[in-house]
Amino acid sequence: MNTSAVGSLVILPSRPITNGVKIEWISPSPADGNIPTIDGKVELRIRIVSSSTIDMRQIDIYLNGKVLSNKADEVSLLKRADYQDQIMTVHVPMEVGNNAVQVVVVRGSEEKYFNERVLVKDVNGIRFEPAPVTGTTRITWIEPDAISLGGEMYSSKLKELPVRLNITTPENLTMENLQIVYNGNHEAPSGKASLLGQNGSYVFRDLLTLDENVDINEFILRATTPGSTSESEKLMINYSPVRPNVYLLSIGAQLNLKYAEKDARDFARLYAGQGSRTYKLFNNITVDTLLGAAAVTSEIRGMIETIKNKFKTGQISDDDLVMIFISSHGFIDERGDFRIQGSDYMPERKSTTSVSYRNDILAYLDELPCKKLILIDACHSGGARSNSSDILNAIQDIKKAPRGFAILSSSSRDEESYEDVKWQNGAFTEGLISGLKEGRADEDRNGIISLMELEKYLKSEVPNMVKEIKNKPQNPLLTKNDIGDLPIFILE
Repeated sequence: MNTSAVGSLVILPSRPITNGVKIEWISPSPADGNIPTIDGKVELRIRIVSSSTIDMRQIDIYLNGKVLSNKADEVSLLKRADYQDQIMTVHVPMEVGNNAVQVVVVRGSEEKYFNERVLVKDVNGIRFEPAPVTGTTRITWIEPDAISLGGEMYSSKLKELPVRLNITTPENLTMENLQIVYNGNHEAPSGKASLLGQNGSYVFRDLLTLDENVDINEFILRATTPGSTSESEKLMINYSPVRPNVYLLSIGAQLNLKYAEKDARDFARLYAGQGSRTYKLFNNITVDTLLGAAAVTSEIRGMIETIKNKFKTGQISDDDLVMIFISSHGFIDERGDFRIQGSDYMPERKSTTSVSYRNDILAYLDELPCKKLILIDACHSGGARSNSSDILNAIQDIKKAPRGFAILSSSSRDEESYEDVKWQNGAFTEGLISGLKEGRADEDRNGIISLMELEKYLKSEVPNMVKEIKNKPQNPLLTKNDIGDLPIFILE
């Protein structure tokens, strides 16, 4: 480690990576040249590879020998336990001169690991002081961010996809050392490719021409030197310039409702095959579920937040459709907030065991510039307040701010939502299944069901179902529609 720039660094012994911790700098790169700042701070992204999960309490960030203050605000950690790594984002304030940033991970009293880089700020801007490179060649994705994707597909509407990777190596590197493995074929980089850098740190850029005739485009960058051959992580790309993708999150809480979990499972199954045919409406369908005991409040919030992250990492694009299906109890709290109960709901802890429809769901999804369809089968019997007029008013409040939404609710003003053993579902969900899967909502018989066709069918079918079994009123309602008569389902 080079410590000549700053004499007050905390020097810790390096340890082997096997069964230990490895700290890797992802971005920016020493080859980037002038590094941009946000409010006087540089954003660093660092990968921590560990044989066990690391949390923020085990991490210290030093700036010129002093622990970075206000760590809770300056640092965020994206955990990916399945891949035994975490992606840390650090916002570091820069002063004129040398700024030595050291990341220290503590795992037990005798296990400490570190990595350090020095950034230099002068009148010409901010740049990295090149660090000596040892070990084997390593190739790290920067754009698209394959690390944060964690093995999931990247969605692209562009035929030419810009790619950018960092390469650290103890060897001298030229373009002749690089090879692209694309859809199983070994190719030289394109004529638009570039390789910039020095002192063992390089940035490779290229434009990848995507193939619409394959389901998944796969890309690997390979570097071959006299000392070794190394490859990047595989980037899987879902390319469809015309058809949108669908992301569905289906939630069924485990409460005193008999069929909420089954509602969510059945609705998820409706869409599982919607992207699998040659003549299809959608390109790719991604279905996630939170069912029964898994649908606790924290997981519901977490999965909604994950949708936002999927947009940031390119798994969801502007043209795509995000669908949220919820079957649970709904209630209005003392502040007039419409809330949805998680499977861990406790009446004495209403706020912490339920999610706010407005703040935990709509506020997150509102930031996504894609189409969003929310379907709520929120029964409100069995301990929840049954003032459905208040619930409807709360749902309609979203007209004031969110954009790009369509909301289908299971009942209208002053009505309950029902489930029954005859349907083996909630009435609303049963109507969705018969309207979509059985094609009964396809009014014009063209094999494609639109949102307005589905609304019309539900308004006719569900009241008749409930009247016959319960002798009660229940009238589904499209409480908001920004996305028009959108095609949403294709028949078998």
